[in-house]
Amino acid sequence: TTPPTEATEPEEGTAAHYIQVVYARQIQRYHTAFAQKWSEEDCISNGLSPLPLQQGQGDPLDHMGVAFVDLNQDDSWELILGNLWNAETDPLVYEIWTLTDGVPRMVAQSDGQNRYYLQYSREDAAWYVALEITRSEDHYGFHYLMFQDGSFEIIQGIVYQGSNASAPWFMAYDMDMDTSNDESIDESTASAIVNSNRNLYT
Repeated sequence: TTPPTEATEPEEGTAAHYIQVVYARQIQRYHTAFAQKWSEEDCISNGLSPLPLQQGQGDPLDHMGVAFVDLNQDDSWELILGNLWNAETDPLVYEIWTLTDGVPRMVAQSDGQNRYYLQYSREDAAWYVALEITRSEDHYGFHYLMFQDGSFEIIQGIVYQGSNASAPWFMAYDMDMDTSNDESIDESTASAIVNSNRNLYT
């Protein structure tokens, strides 16, 4: 797209300004990739998430959306690139970008093992991010994060380690997926936490 001229540049702080000026290059990356029919390998080698090519049918641009959320309440919007296909059941986030000294910086990207989701808590009137990590069928986790000072801080996590057959569920306060220093919990507690957080996916 042609960059806006000074006369046509949208008002600062509006969605149009963030789309056409602030994050224009980050959004254009995917438009270029899909217009040129890039493969998943092409996306990965050029720093894009390959997951949009796995969602839905037809042109990936038809089921990819752009949103803006002030995750850390600093009066500056983060860019959210995410899935629109079947989004009521799988509102997957492909990438999250923030501004550092006015320069866009990617802080999250979903891939085959790591899937990000936005959460909104009406009770807290705040945004959170969930990260679902899958290492294998018997080793996966759910991590609930806040975005502060330019990075994610974990609130809590739930990890399933199937090799520990007698007690496979754990409460974690890190994202290393190593359960040796995590607290063992029962399945009902783990399920309640995961389900209550999934109800906040948006």
